[in-house]
Amino acid sequence: MTQRGNPTARRRQLARELRRLREQARLTLEAASPLLNFSPAKLSKLERAQQAAHPNDVTVMLAVYGVTGDRAASLIELAKEGRRKGWWEIYGDAVIDWFESYIGLESDASEIRTFEIDLIPGLLQAEDYAREVIQAWRSDIDADTIERRAKLRAARQSRLSEEDPLALHAIIGEAALRQLIGGAKVMARQLEGLLEKAELDNVTIQVLPFSAGVHSSLGTAFTTLSFPDGEGDVVYLETLSKGLYIEVAEDVARYNEIFDHLRDTALSPGESASLIQRLVDEFLEG
Repeated sequence: MTQRGNPTARRRQLARELRRLREQARLTLEAASPLLNFSPAKLSKLERAQQAAHPNDVTVMLAVYGVTGDRAASLIELAKEGRRKGWWEIYGDAVIDWFESYIGLESDASEIRTFEIDLIPGLLQAEDYAREVIQAWRSDIDADTIERRAKLRAARQSRLSEEDPLALHAIIGEAALRQLIGGAKVMARQLEGLLEKAELDNVTIQVLPFSAGVHSSLGTAFTTLSFPDGEGDVVYLETLSKGLYIEVAEDVARYNEIFDHLRDTALSPGESASLIQRLVDEFLEG
């Protein structure tokens, strides 16, 4: 099993505390920024853990907020820990810069709910399937990078079988099950892998069939991450060139509402398994 050193949890912990200390000092973002010689945008990113805080920046912030002694020392140490590399460092430049933040959040999450339209979710992808997808996204990368990215994707999946495993609820559009990626044998193995993962107590897989018709997330795949520290959920949206994060409570609530609608519209886990098995048989027969 992958040994996980995850700095993202420390960044989130530090970010919460820095925001709390600013508010305790009765300073708004706009009022604190000139005192810190930070832009409001930078301060906002630090308080939302979207940027790793440098210990020097934290030192300045604590001085302005009037925090000294052991408390200040512990927060500066937390900043140092938050800037360390995560477990994914061993995969080198195979980790796309903008995706690194998501891997950290995924490693820190206690529950993930994901909806995919025409692609098997990364946490459920078989390695052969993953290689085909990775190569399709970037035809200019070499075989070694493709292999390391596929191995990274497989390593992320160890969260599903840890002692305290990640809870995963995946709703997958029927198109993803039928899209011929890598050939019939690759698809058969991929779908067999879904059936195996669905047997885990912490994994729920539902298929949204074509017959569901119009639904509330047409054209939009998304992932919602929840965390054991009780911090608010984060919604992740992925484009071809970057990841987008939604953290405003009202917006996150809307995505959670949509996921509930998809869950009620999709086939039950048992019905989904039956459909997946029928498609496995079709791929093997074809």
